[in-house]
Amino acid sequence: MARTILREVKHGYIDEESTSNMYVATHDKNIITATDDRTHKEMEEDMTFALELVADNLVENCFINANLIAMESLCALLDGWSTDSRISLAAANNILRGDDDTHEAIKRSIFQYVCHPCHEKYFHNELEERHCLVMHNLALAALANMLQIF
Repeated sequence: MARTILREVKHGYIDEESTSNMYVATHDKNIITATDDRTHKEMEEDMTFALELVADNLVENCFINANLIAMESLCALLDGWSTDSRISLAAANNILRGDDDTHEAIKRSIFQYVCHPCHEKYFHNELEERHCLVMHNLALAALANMLQIF
Protein backbone atom coordinates (compact mmCIF):
# COMPACT_ATOMS: atom_id res chain seq x y z
CA MET A 1 0.00 0.00 0.00
CA ALA A 2 2.83 2.42 0.82
CA ARG A 3 4.33 1.80 -2.61
CA THR A 4 1.02 2.79 -4.27
CA ILE A 5 0.76 5.92 -2.14
CA LEU A 6 4.36 6.94 -2.90
CA ARG A 7 3.82 6.40 -6.62
CA GLU A 8 0.68 8.54 -6.58
CA VAL A 9 2.24 11.28 -4.47
CA LYS A 10 5.15 11.45 -6.90
CA HIS A 11 2.69 12.27 -9.66
CA GLY A 12 0.99 14.87 -7.47
CA TYR A 13 -2.42 13.29 -6.99
CA ILE A 14 -4.29 10.46 -5.41
CA ASP A 15 -7.58 9.75 -7.14
CA GLU A 16 -10.50 7.58 -6.09
CA GLU A 17 -9.61 4.79 -8.53
CA SER A 18 -6.06 4.37 -7.21
CA THR A 19 -7.16 4.40 -3.57
CA SER A 20 -9.84 1.79 -4.23
CA ASN A 21 -7.13 -0.54 -5.58
CA MET A 22 -4.77 -0.10 -2.62
CA TYR A 23 -5.98 -3.22 -0.84
CA VAL A 24 -5.40 -5.24 -3.99
CA ALA A 25 -1.93 -3.70 -4.35
CA THR A 26 -0.90 -5.03 -0.94
CA HIS A 27 -1.29 -8.57 -2.26
CA ASP A 28 0.63 -7.83 -5.47
CA LYS A 29 3.64 -10.05 -6.19
CA ASN A 30 5.86 -6.93 -6.23
CA ILE A 31 5.43 -6.32 -2.51
CA ILE A 32 8.42 -7.51 -0.49
CA THR A 33 7.45 -10.14 2.07
CA ALA A 34 9.27 -12.93 3.78
CA THR A 35 6.70 -15.55 2.68
CA ASP A 36 7.13 -15.08 -1.08
CA ASP A 37 8.81 -17.87 -3.02
CA ARG A 38 10.62 -15.52 -5.34
CA THR A 39 14.17 -15.55 -6.55
CA HIS A 40 16.88 -13.42 -5.04
CA LYS A 41 17.05 -11.39 -8.27
CA GLU A 42 13.34 -10.54 -8.09
CA MET A 43 13.69 -9.43 -4.47
CA GLU A 44 16.72 -7.29 -5.37
CA GLU A 45 14.71 -5.64 -8.15
CA ASP A 46 11.88 -4.88 -5.71
CA MET A 47 14.35 -3.46 -3.20
CA THR A 48 15.91 -1.25 -5.88
CA PHE A 49 12.48 -0.04 -6.98
CA ALA A 50 11.48 0.70 -3.39
CA LEU A 51 14.69 2.66 -2.75
CA GLU A 52 14.14 4.69 -5.93
CA LEU A 53 10.61 5.59 -4.77
CA VAL A 54 11.95 6.54 -1.35
CA ALA A 55 14.67 8.71 -2.87
CA ASP A 56 12.22 10.44 -5.21
CA ASN A 57 9.85 11.32 -2.40
CA LEU A 58 12.44 11.99 0.28
CA VAL A 59 14.83 14.18 -1.69
CA GLU A 60 13.00 15.57 -4.71
CA ASN A 61 9.43 16.02 -3.45
CA CYS A 62 8.62 19.28 -1.69
CA PHE A 63 5.48 17.99 0.08
CA ILE A 64 6.10 17.20 3.74
CA ASN A 65 3.63 14.30 3.67
CA ALA A 66 5.58 12.66 0.83
CA ASN A 67 8.82 13.13 2.80
CA LEU A 68 7.22 11.59 5.86
CA ILE A 69 5.81 8.58 3.99
CA ALA A 70 9.18 8.04 2.30
CA MET A 71 11.08 8.06 5.60
CA GLU A 72 8.50 5.73 7.21
CA SER A 73 8.77 3.39 4.22
CA LEU A 74 12.54 3.44 4.51
CA CYS A 75 12.32 2.52 8.20
CA ALA A 76 10.02 -0.40 7.33
CA LEU A 77 12.29 -1.53 4.49
CA LEU A 78 15.30 -1.51 6.80
CA ASP A 79 13.48 -3.31 9.61
CA GLY A 80 14.53 -6.95 9.62
CA TRP A 81 11.32 -7.95 11.41
CA SER A 82 8.79 -6.50 8.95
CA THR A 83 10.81 -7.11 5.77
CA ASP A 84 12.77 -10.15 4.67
CA SER A 85 16.13 -9.83 6.45
CA ARG A 86 18.02 -10.43 3.19
CA ILE A 87 16.28 -7.44 1.62
CA SER A 88 16.88 -5.27 4.69
CA LEU A 89 20.56 -6.20 4.73
CA ALA A 90 20.98 -5.50 1.01
CA ALA A 91 19.17 -2.15 1.29
CA ALA A 92 21.25 -1.09 4.31
CA ASN A 93 24.46 -2.14 2.62
CA ASN A 94 23.60 -0.20 -0.56
CA ILE A 95 22.59 2.93 1.35
CA LEU A 96 25.63 2.98 3.64
CA ARG A 97 28.05 2.37 0.77
CA GLY A 98 26.27 4.94 -1.44
CA ASP A 99 27.16 3.12 -4.66
CA ASP A 100 24.98 5.27 -6.90
CA ASP A 101 23.16 8.61 -6.82
CA THR A 102 19.95 7.12 -5.41
CA HIS A 103 21.66 5.46 -2.46
CA GLU A 104 23.90 8.46 -1.84
CA ALA A 105 20.88 10.81 -1.79
CA ILE A 106 19.10 8.63 0.77
CA LYS A 107 22.23 8.41 2.94
CA ARG A 108 22.69 12.21 2.80
CA SER A 109 19.05 12.76 3.78
CA ILE A 110 19.29 10.39 6.74
CA PHE A 111 22.51 11.96 8.01
CA GLN A 112 21.14 15.47 7.44
CA TYR A 113 18.11 14.78 9.65
CA VAL A 114 20.23 12.95 12.25
CA CYS A 115 23.20 15.32 12.47
CA HIS A 116 21.60 18.66 11.68
CA PRO A 117 18.12 18.77 13.14
CA CYS A 118 16.22 21.94 12.39
CA HIS A 119 16.80 24.93 14.62
CA GLU A 120 13.96 26.96 16.10
CA LYS A 121 14.86 30.02 14.05
CA TYR A 122 13.90 28.13 10.86
CA PHE A 123 10.39 27.23 12.02
CA HIS A 124 7.64 29.31 10.49
CA ASN A 125 4.85 27.50 12.29
CA GLU A 126 4.10 24.61 14.60
CA LEU A 127 3.57 22.19 11.70
CA GLU A 128 7.11 22.73 10.38
CA GLU A 129 8.54 22.24 13.86
CA ARG A 130 6.60 19.01 14.34
CA HIS A 131 7.59 17.74 10.89
CA CYS A 132 11.25 18.39 11.57
CA LEU A 133 11.15 16.56 14.90
CA VAL A 134 9.32 13.57 13.42
CA MET A 135 11.77 13.37 10.50
CA HIS A 136 14.70 13.54 12.94
CA ASN A 137 13.25 10.64 14.96
CA LEU A 138 12.52 8.59 11.84
CA ALA A 139 16.04 9.19 10.52
CA LEU A 140 17.41 7.94 13.85
CA ALA A 141 15.17 4.87 13.58
CA ALA A 142 16.32 4.21 9.98
CA LEU A 143 19.96 4.50 11.03
CA ALA A 144 19.38 2.24 14.04
CA ASN A 145 17.66 -0.34 11.80
CA MET A 146 20.59 -0.28 9.38
CA LEU A 147 23.14 -0.75 12.14
CA GLN A 148 21.08 -3.43 13.88
CA ILE A 149 21.01 -5.78 10.89
CA PHE A 150 24.80 -5.70 10.49
